[in-house]
Amino acid sequence: MLSTTHIGRYNYLLYLFGAISILNLLAVGLDIPLLNYFTKPLLISLLGIWFYRKTSESNLVAARYFLMGMVFSIIGDTLLMFV
Repeated sequence: MLSTTHIGRYNYLLYLFGAISILNLLAVGLDIPLLNYFTKPLLISLLGIWFYRKTSESNLVAARYFLMGMVFSIIGDTLLMFV
């Protein structure tokens, strides 16, 4: 049985993700490219870190493939920002 400390252990990453999301929306809405260049890759990175921490105790092959996909997504998003 999961304890409440295990369930909420990584919630701070989700709160940080929410704050960075708001910053990214402001960067796009207010046309601040430097802030957008910083926050956009950080969003998927934080989501990847959260997912890794939530699934690190299990040996699911699908989770590893999903994380590899997130790494390629970070690379692709970053490269597309400069095109």
